[in-house]
Amino acid sequence: MTNDESWALWEVPADLRRKMLAVARSFRKEPTPSESILWKALRRKALDGIKFRRQQQADHVQQELLEELGLRFVRLSAELVENDLDGALEKIRRAVTPLSPDPFLPPGEKEE
Repeated sequence: MTNDESWALWEVPADLRRKMLAVARSFRKEPTPSESILWKALRRKALDGIKFRRQQQADHVQQELLEELGLRFVRLSAELVENDLDGALEKIRRAVTPLSPDPFLPPGEKEE
């Protein structure tokens, strides 16, 4: 599947898509120190085999649209990433771990 095909599945308007790509390119070209640290730890499915994507928009409304499509966002402070990378990765891990439907069962454990 090409990038063009994956965008088509999301039905993202062309003007919004262009804006999202421009913002994403600028973030990749000039990452902050904390972004560099975090993405070195996340690239190539290094955290539990999960694929992560960089934020591709700066607007709250656009984030809500992407969340409606099933994407999750985890916000981390630069301080946390720079001073406690393990803690930052654990916060991400908790955010992507499915919740148990029964609040008394540990996450990932199924009812009999």
